[in-house]
Amino acid sequence: MAYVQQERYAEAIAEFQRASALSGGHPFAVSLLGYAFARWGRKAEAEKSLEALSRPPKPLLLATVCVGLGENERAIEWLDKAYEERSNFTETLKVEPIFDPLRSSPKFQDLLRRLGLRA
Repeated sequence: MAYVQQERYAEAIAEFQRASALSGGHPFAVSLLGYAFARWGRKAEAEKSLEALSRPPKPLLLATVCVGLGENERAIEWLDKAYEERSNFTETLKVEPIFDPLRSSPKFQDLLRRLGLRA
């Protein structure tokens, strides 16, 4: 993720591809790979990650890729589903930099309130 934050996408993608291969295609690695592809503007590859994460749907991870694609409303819809399913890691939404583009959204703020993450 440090590479992504530094906009060193080729290096980030190489590491996420390696992580995905070593983990046997673990959904978390696939979501970060899709996010990095999306941030680098490689939409087709990001869309492949969305497909892989859709069967069965993994809402929090799908939201991650959607944020990378700039599809913020779609990301919030997936985060709402993650909330409904009581998905793991929703407690990180308040501090995870991936979700920074959503912070100004009233829907995202409402989600944080429902999760008990808003003061």
